[in-house]
Amino acid sequence: MTIAATLTAHAVFYLHFWAHADAQALARTLRTAIDATRTAA
Repeated sequence: MTIAATLTAHAVFYLHFWAHADAQALARTLRTAIDATRTAA
């Protein structure tokens, strides 16, 4: 495994968003977006 592959495999991203809506609806939408990217939550 190369260094580049290791860094890519272990990348960490921070997500911050602001919204005014029903918390459960926002959570469902965020879950759908995460699922679409095939990343672990």
